[in-house]
Amino acid sequence: MLSYTDSRLEIVRNAVFALFSGLYFSRLRHCALPCSADTLSFIRLHPNLVQLLVDPVPSNSLEFPTTFDPVRLPDLKIFKGLTNVAHAIIPGSPLLLATIFWDPQVELGAATLLKDIGIQLHQVENIVFTWDPMLLTAAAKYMAKLISFSVKNVSDLQVPAEFEAFFSCVDETLKALPTLLRLCIQAGPGTPNPGDLDWEFQTVLRWGDISPNLHYCILLSETKWLRSASNVWYPAGHIPNAAHTLTRCRWFLNTVITSSLPLAYTALL
Repeated sequence: MLSYTDSRLEIVRNAVFALFSGLYFSRLRHCALPCSADTLSFIRLHPNLVQLLVDPVPSNSLEFPTTFDPVRLPDLKIFKGLTNVAHAIIPGSPLLLATIFWDPQVELGAATLLKDIGIQLHQVENIVFTWDPMLLTAAAKYMAKLISFSVKNVSDLQVPAEFEAFFSCVDETLKALPTLLRLCIQAGPGTPNPGDLDWEFQTVLRWGDISPNLHYCILLSETKWLRSASNVWYPAGHIPNAAHTLTRCRWFLNTVITSSLPLAYTALL
């Protein structure tokens, strides 16, 4: 896919894609496409795709359709794209990983989409602009086989009350997802809570009691929380910057020394 940094390059990219959107490439397996009126017709020509990325920003929202007829891609393993494109592609594809961009302008809600696509998915990444508890409710109801589930809010405007309402639903969601191994809840730079290690530690302890299989979490501080075989939760590192790992190690050392934690924590040190 052509990259672009301004509107002129975007026009060039879309013009180039329009030229070959009707062509068939017999060896094409990995594909990144702009979001345009020609996108789905190109995908239909290539049923052997293994990995597909559809740009979540339509090149022309007036031309881009809001609904699509189903597309079967029997070899597709990885998909990234908007909710309406996901609704057309995922049900007929044996996906390993789906990344869904929840467009707030698309009326297709979490309950409708996950009811239709959720039964087969084991790994789902959600890119959202609002903290909608219905996403968790729908996941708990329709995605019982989930192994990995992540939600990242990329909005610059974060509302603390919305996050609290969303976060209050996580415990009940975990009870309905017994196979979940990995849970991530993250936010952009406008997050109401930039990350409190004490709060996150107490949170993963509680989640671990609810979900025995859960062993990997990332929360607002972007700390990687891991659970050892001896049922010890510890900060294994920091996602954006490895230099912060030492700070987390010092915090963990101090917490174990000054708190009444099980002896397994002392043994891990």
